[in-house]
Amino acid sequence: MQNQREEALEPPGLACNGLTLGYDGRPVIEGLDLSLPPGASLAIVGESGCGKSTLLTALAGLRPAISGTVRWTSPQGGVRSIQDMRTSFVWQHLGLFPWKRVRENLALPLELSAGRCADSAGRVSAMLSELRLSGLESRFPSELSGGQRQRLALGRALIVQPQVLFMDEPFSALDALLRARMQDFLTALRRRHPCSVILVTRHQRGRCARFACPDACAPRPQSARML
Repeated sequence: MQNQREEALEPPGLACNGLTLGYDGRPVIEGLDLSLPPGASLAIVGESGCGKSTLLTALAGLRPAISGTVRWTSPQGGVRSIQDMRTSFVWQHLGLFPWKRVRENLALPLELSAGRCADSAGRVSAMLSELRLSGLESRFPSELSGGQRQRLALGRALIVQPQVLFMDEPFSALDALLRARMQDFLTALRRRHPCSVILVTRHQRGRCARFACPDACAPRPQSARML
């Protein structure tokens, strides 16, 4: 039984076939085919307005497709529903609750999860240490630096041990140096918390390639293809 639970939480793979997305029936991304092996990462790269977030939300099951299919697959080859998997989302604005302290923000996903974690306090303390936020747990988000808020948002997403982590330009508001440091931090954090990662970014150079597939998916206004 334990092995079955562990298999159920393994990072999935992804396959899209002929995926067309748009608004009011007008395609923004058309005929997209892509595949992602279990536990891998994908960077969706492109200019503002080209459909990156549209694709991200469709892969997350938050937006219906005009046509085509999105299939998540287990390492054993079975098809999985995104609604049946454990997922987390880091939005561009981070989504931290300003009236909750650091510890409360970090613990919230555990409190809301269907199977309440028996040792949520211990897991929160361990994550605070990983995030290098120990000693700051009583502060509000407004009392943190930009990098500290970014780390808190990442930790809150990973504390539930997601199978898939969706990220919508989470580092776009940071300067180049801090953005590079946060990307390094995410890479190290993900080694300790394995999951599939789907990342939206406008930054086509630099370290985003460290956790992108060899072929980044670059949507264009009327088409999308693997480059």
